[in-house]
Amino acid sequence: MKNKFFEEMWNNLKAYEEAKANGGRPEHPYTAGQTEAARSYFYGGSKVEDEILVGSGLWEKDIPDFIDTLRKAGIKNLVTTDHSTGLMGNLHGFEAEGCKLEGLCKITEEDFLGGTKEIQAIRFSL
Repeated sequence: MKNKFFEEMWNNLKAYEEAKANGGRPEHPYTAGQTEAARSYFYGGSKVEDEILVGSGLWEKDIPDFIDTLRKAGIKNLVTTDHSTGLMGNLHGFEAEGCKLEGLCKITEEDFLGGTKEIQAIRFSL
């Protein structure tokens, strides 16, 4: 699945990292929330085109930019598998940004040996 919006963001992030590696001091092209949205897209592993998987690592203060970025990219749903102590704050943060709690769900995830496992999750519509 290719998303042009996130592909462009990723190219900008790679250019930023390359400039840093070459001794430059470039300004970061995105906020933490925007960057986390791109990371979630590329590393989340969603098998659904307009849905994104979100694990732990999203800070409550970054949720507005995170949700705004997902919407700009055409994402319709987010599924969180977060089990961290920050989960409750994130759930309320999603709601504050206008996301609707759709309910509990389970997703199937591939493990590193090629098998699969079911993981408990919570689905929101954006």
